[in-house]
Amino acid sequence: MVTLSAPALIRKLVRPENLNLRLGWWSCYMGLGIGSALLLAPWVLAGVGWQGWWWVLAAISILMLFAVLLYVPADRAQQQEGHAAVPGLGPIFRRLWKTLSHAGPWWIALTFAMYSSQWLAVIGFLPSIYVDAGFSGTILGVLTALVALVNALGNAVAGRLMHSGVRPVGLVYAGFSAMGLSAVVAFSGWTAEWPVLRYLAVLAFSGIGGIIPASLFALSVQVAPDKNTISTSVGWMLQLSAIGQFVGPPVVAAVGTLVGGWQLTWVVTMTCSIAGVVFVHSVRRVVGAKSV
Repeated sequence: MVTLSAPALIRKLVRPENLNLRLGWWSCYMGLGIGSALLLAPWVLAGVGWQGWWWVLAAISILMLFAVLLYVPADRAQQQEGHAAVPGLGPIFRRLWKTLSHAGPWWIALTFAMYSSQWLAVIGFLPSIYVDAGFSGTILGVLTALVALVNALGNAVAGRLMHSGVRPVGLVYAGFSAMGLSAVVAFSGWTAEWPVLRYLAVLAFSGIGGIIPASLFALSVQVAPDKNTISTSVGWMLQLSAIGQFVGPPVVAAVGTLVGGWQLTWVVTMTCSIAGVVFVHSVRRVVGAKSV
């Protein structure tokens, strides 16, 4: 629920010329969260166990609650009326129908699914891949955490580039191209004897691929039918992203089981990357090439 409402809230609070930059910083949440958890969890678990880890997460959430109460201004409607205006089901369904009856939110959502499915599949199986390569111990968590953290860096860089005038669709093209090519280096059989090269390729896969989420969040604001459907457009994008996260890892696992290793993982990621380029190109046709 926090994720769905954030882009619409940022759009309200940020000047238009700074919107892409702020969305870029905000979209770091996934890579930064996963990377931080992978780095910190082993030490926290060793000290306080799983229950303590969950209490730490609860405390962070409570701190964020107070931060929102203190620093995020109330909606103007609330300030004027003195209470929150809760829409009935009718307006909600009309807003949802308006969103799903336009092509833009669909193409953006499908594009995000192509990104999330391959990214989570690779990140999720990295520990198993490292074990097969001979790594063990805490180094597994550190290596995987760094891969997730560079993804957050990619999101931040994308926000800065869009703020400087680079068009988001071009960044999506570049991100998918990098993910497809780096996955070939990371998983194909001819690099089996160069584990460092493979790891650098995985870093490129996650880091350069990280420019995609920030770009798609910026595009989701543009493809929404109107300002009242930004949250539903982002919601639909994240819904298909979740489906991609659900489908991607089993597909990669099935391919790995079928061929007896990870050497054809790049086929899945390359297919997703090509599909992502096709889908985001459709956004250009819907919105207009000059605006994205």
